Amino acid sequence: MSKKTFLHKIDDFLVEIYSYLNYVIFIISIVGIILNVLHLLVLFRKSMRQLTINIFMIGIAVCDFSQMISFVVVITTQFYINYKTTQISPDCYPPQSYVEYKINHIFTFISNVSPKLAVWLGVSLAILRASVIRNPTNSR
Repeated sequence: MSKKTFLHKIDDFLVEIYSYLNYVIFIISIVGIILNVLHLLVLFRKSMRQLTINIFMIGIAVCDFSQMISFVVVITTQFYINYKTTQISPDCYPPQSYVEYKINHIFTFISNVSPKLAVWLGVSLAILRASVIRNPTNSR
């Protein structure tokens, strides 16, 4: 077996996995959106909004929600582009419009920034909890 053939088989296998990966991410994102909405409904109650810890949790939930929404938008755009390329001759379909490009660009940015922001909110939450445990007598 030649090395080139082996590498081509690996590439074909990875391309096949990648095609199914978008479907899995899409389904997980839809389920995550539903669960995050329920989580946010609980966290937005007036009694829950009074604690500082819950404010950080609201921020993390909003970051996760926006990331999953952006995944759904970006993957839906990819599905639409794949549909256009398979159903219409490549010479006949128009290029991506400016609005489609901007929407894809904005939601790709959101999907890149949201997880980083959620991590830093989690770090801030841990620092806040550690400072409360170290200084239990201070009220703020």
